[in-house]
Amino acid sequence: MILKNSQNIIVSHGGKSVSSFSGIQMYSTQGASIDNVYIVLRIDPSKICYIDWGDGTVTNASGDGSNITYVSNFNTINRSYLINITGDLSYIRRFAINSSTVSFINTASFFLLSGLQEIYLAAINFNTININQFPSTIQSIYIQPNIGLVSGDVSDMTSLTYLYIVGDNIVTGDISNLSLITTLHVRGQNTLYGSITNLTSLVIIELTGSTAISGSITNLIFLSSIILESGYSNISGNLTNLINLTYIYVSGPNTISGDVTSLTDLTELFITGSNTISGDVTNLTDLTGLAVTGSNTLSGSVTNLVNLVDLSLYGYNTISGDITNLTSLGRAQLFGNNTVAGDISNLTSLYEYYSRESNTIHGNISNLSNIELFKPNTDTSISKPIDLTSLTNICYFFSPTSWTLTNTDVNQYLSDVWANKDITTRMFLSRYLDFRGNIASDGPTGQGIIDASSLRNYRTPNNDLNYSYWTVLCNT
Repeated sequence: MILKNSQNIIVSHGGKSVSSFSGIQMYSTQGASIDNVYIVLRIDPSKICYIDWGDGTVTNASGDGSNITYVSNFNTINRSYLINITGDLSYIRRFAINSSTVSFINTASFFLLSGLQEIYLAAINFNTININQFPSTIQSIYIQPNIGLVSGDVSDMTSLTYLYIVGDNIVTGDISNLSLITTLHVRGQNTLYGSITNLTSLVIIELTGSTAISGSITNLIFLSSIILESGYSNISGNLTNLINLTYIYVSGPNTISGDVTSLTDLTELFITGSNTISGDVTNLTDLTGLAVTGSNTLSGSVTNLVNLVDLSLYGYNTISGDITNLTSLGRAQLFGNNTVAGDISNLTSLYEYYSRESNTIHGNISNLSNIELFKPNTDTSISKPIDLTSLTNICYFFSPTSWTLTNTDVNQYLSDVWANKDITTRMFLSRYLDFRGNIASDGPTGQGIIDASSLRNYRTPNNDLNYSYWTVLCNT
């Protein structure tokens, strides 16, 4: 028997009629091969629902209080099946679908799931879902569609413990009162706001869009990951005792303080703003990214941080150590009072190197085939390369004043750059070359003068008018 609600509103999908309120309905569109639909339901004991798969078969879903997976058994390719779930819908506590063949789900009928606690929708297609359609009992929302817009206001959804939404979303609301929340992961053009100070159950928070999150992290002792990418957030507090932290990426005018010495599970430390982070990084050996701006006073050695991919140091840090064996390093921006040493020659993953005075990096850059930006401190011990033949990705190149460039050097550099002028890179759209070296350096001659002029009148790639001309600086 299939139970139906007496209300019946018709929705059109692909020229077909879908009855909104007779059940939870969806289309599965099969292609050239069969990809069956998996539906997980948790239904109260003694209650029953019916899954009409649209192929003439109906599955009785008898509840026992546990999560049970039901699978279609389609046998015809290149066909759409209308799936309809009816019965004791108000006693469904978990509703989950993960299927790329669900080409449409009628979300307008979700109000029938009046006792729902958890919903999981992945890889499916729908028009829109407003999370305020879900009942006040909802505790967990996971929505990651192929196509679909998620909207709604979280301000009064105080039963939420888990909110994970990915896609083109426009979720808004004040998060301040979501005191039970453990995971708050919302990506898209969202406008969430409010304070995290009292969200003491938080383990993961990851927000994008025009989010304006404030508050202190001091008492968020369970916090494992915090990612706030909008640039509008203003987070404060002390991270010293957040020993569960593995990932922190916070952009905006933040004022975070504390000592990182004991945060040995950290893999990423990225904080912008007026921060005052201190501590010794020597034993943070899981770090892949270390990028901190503000009046920070980090210390310690990077020698054993062999997993580092990004090392960007600003502020009043006194970082030391040897980068010779940091072969995964892709970005090295070394500012402040650091005294980093080592040989750059074998850091073949490096695509950006920018250093100020007090660092004593040495070696040869000829093997750095991925380098896009090279700007060493003026008194660098890095040796002058014979040519730039291998540096095919170079976009920004600054010759330090410790180099005396001959006509031959400059001519060779210009020839090498001109030969690779149309190679596109991942980081930079503009191009800038400074081949002036020190005051004793020579300028280009002959073909070098022609190459310099040609570059100044060229837009990379392919002389595309959407891009700017090369800037080329040489002595005359």
